[in-house]
Amino acid sequence: MKYRIGSKSSKQGYPVSRLPEFTQAEKNKIRGSWDFFGLNFYSSEIVKPETANQWDISYNGDQDVAKYSDSTWLGSGSDWLKVTPWGLRRQLQWIRDMYGNPPVYITENGISDKNGSISDEHRIFFYEHYMNEVLKAIQIDGCDVRGYTAWSFLDNFEWMAGYTERFGLHHVDYESADKKRTVKDSAKWYASFITANEVGWSQKAPNSQ
Repeated sequence: MKYRIGSKSSKQGYPVSRLPEFTQAEKNKIRGSWDFFGLNFYSSEIVKPETANQWDISYNGDQDVAKYSDSTWLGSGSDWLKVTPWGLRRQLQWIRDMYGNPPVYITENGISDKNGSISDEHRIFFYEHYMNEVLKAIQIDGCDVRGYTAWSFLDNFEWMAGYTERFGLHHVDYESADKKRTVKDSAKWYASFITANEVGWSQKAPNSQ
């Protein structure tokens, strides 16, 4: 990344790279200073090399790739979020290989909907399959995964989507004065899962939300 952005910066007329680099002293100071790797993971994309316009000075332009999703992947309440549990396992493998298998805490993982359903079968399906891939990463691949956090405990304000996309295990009635909370089926499933410490399986894939 730093070499690509450095090359682009030079061609764009910048005297130095748009991406600041650590000095050797800074590298020496921070090397080995981490305690664990925190990972937020939701979805995957298919990418292929594609040179961006030289004057596209942006996060996407610097990547020089074309990104797309398979039309058969299950969707969600967010355009960018497709159900790709295999991607989480591959990400954990990459962290293992790239960083020497550090302790990993999955700090966010979840799925959205727009209808606010209490019977959120799609969310149960999501967690079942993503957690199964985490289990494979631990038991088969030897990844050092120490913890997992579902996103999220409650429906909440989701960045530019505001209150239109819901990720919560608990429904929030935004129209009520006290913002009434209601337990969703996914919360009941999650409680059962962490109590039994095993994954149960849905019979079929739900409709996209």
